Amino acid sequence: MPDVALSGDARLVVEDLIPLVDKGDRAEWLEQIAAWRQEFPLHYPKKGGLRPQYILDRLDKLGGRDSIVVTDVGQHQMWAAQFLRTTRQPSLVVIGRRRDHGLWFSCSHRRQTGTSERSVWAVVGDGGFQMTLSELATAGGAQAWRSRSSS
Repeated sequence: MPDVALSGDARLVVEDLIPLVDKGDRAEWLEQIAAWRQEFPLHYPKKGGLRPQYILDRLDKLGGRDSIVVTDVGQHQMWAAQFLRTTRQPSLVVIGRRRDHGLWFSCSHRRQTGTSERSVWAVVGDGGFQMTLSELATAGGAQAWRSRSSS
């Protein structure tokens, strides 16, 4: 049994609850996380082929910190959260429910069209990519058509 039951429009209930929550001091917690990162740095084998962690690590170093990152369902969500150190909010868009493979395409497209000053990266596994390959081809064809018709 729950201690308290709430019933109502979720938006209105949350709006009523927010003033009742004290903003906690997170400095000590953030210091602890920084200490753990020093003591237990992320690492991955550097030999034996191209590793997903390496790709995300490079994306982070090549300008991913200021971008918006959209992840599809899968292990790559964990790698993106670990290896991409975004600096602006909101920066990491996680599609996390079952059966949401392929949502990355429309979500990243909407983010890019709504946020022209920031780049948008989609971190997708093979399943989500295969599910949206035809949409990707259609969008690419439409872009090529628009480019030809405007010249």
